[in-house]
Amino acid sequence: MCPSEIKLACLQNEGGYDSPDLNDKLYLHFRAFRKIENLTPYKNLKALWLDSNSISKIEGLETCQQLRCLFLSKNVLSGLSSLKQLTKLDVSYNRIAFISGLSECTALQNLNISHNAIRCAESLEHLTLCEKLQTIDAINNSIEDSDDVIEVFAKISNLVSLSVTGNKCTQLPSFRKRMIANVRRLSYLDRPVEELERVGAVAFVAGGAREETKARDAYK
Repeated sequence: MCPSEIKLACLQNEGGYDSPDLNDKLYLHFRAFRKIENLTPYKNLKALWLDSNSISKIEGLETCQQLRCLFLSKNVLSGLSSLKQLTKLDVSYNRIAFISGLSECTALQNLNISHNAIRCAESLEHLTLCEKLQTIDAINNSIEDSDDVIEVFAKISNLVSLSVTGNKCTQLPSFRKRMIANVRRLSYLDRPVEELERVGAVAFVAGGAREETKARDAYK
């Protein structure tokens, strides 16, 4: 990932500039890079695409203090690290088995961890420390069918959108209803959550199918 390659990438993309500090977007995907480096002059970057390389570690971004969106899908990452200004992070299609290091990403709102190797509730527990996190895409991991998983997601205070298809946890009895009842701000769980469904789910968890029917009828 040499300086001349990075500069060439800037000039090859529409809106790119020869002077590094004028670039707020940088497209460096599909280049077989193994390491993030030589980005010190790109101090005004707000979005960086590094998809489909061979990067194993998030590093070399210390001077990119304005970076908001980072795309690292289809690399060989096994872990994460903190970038304080990030609002969106895509690390899908990697080898991540345990979430850590994101609690210092105090602005993080949108996280894509789909197609990784996450298996248990403990591996997700760290996300409860991400106070502004609103959207999580965790499809096609191996998240276990344990009630602990529901408890972890319920602790993510601002969670409004969650995608978890392709995980064992969706096979838990009444998983969807229990998730909707426990994560009160959730408006999307693999598909939109309508208010009538929410009313029914809360009643079902509290008193079973009969209470759900009564609550739905009352709402209508």
